[in-house]
Amino acid sequence: LADKPGYEYMGKIVRLQGVNDKPDWLRTETASVMIGSPADYIERLKFLESKGVDEVLLRVDGYGHEKVMKAIDLSLYRKLREGTLNWEEAESFIELGTWDGSYGERLSKVIRWHLDPDIDANDEEWKHFGSNMWQYNLDRLQTLKYIANRIVDRFSGPVAK
Repeated sequence: LADKPGYEYMGKIVRLQGVNDKPDWLRTETASVMIGSPADYIERLKFLESKGVDEVLLRVDGYGHEKVMKAIDLSLYRKLREGTLNWEEAESFIELGTWDGSYGERLSKVIRWHLDPDIDANDEEWKHFGSNMWQYNLDRLQTLKYIANRIVDRFSGPVAK
């Protein structure tokens, strides 16, 4: 197709297939592939903006529209930072994922422990979850808020409001 008028870009795509196993090259040499940390994205977007780009398109393949939109929606993260995220919202997000083995079940339990006020911490199913919490002086229902505000934000920079 690359030799047909209007499809010249296909030649570039074919060339990119030869370096698809070289993420550093893709990250630094193409404007169409962004790989890295949030700081890398911000740096790359600022570079593109300096070259006159005023709009970018996010394309994430293989997960379906609903999952991608949910993953890039910052409203759940904002609620987590504010301490207003509830277990039902988190569970619906977790259920969108594809997890290896029992990881999804374990992740759900850990997140539920930290968000669901109806859990009886003395119940046999849950009592081991809080065994080390005392050393951090955090209430279990405030742990994820603390992590989002004190730790995650250090790596990602400010979140747009």
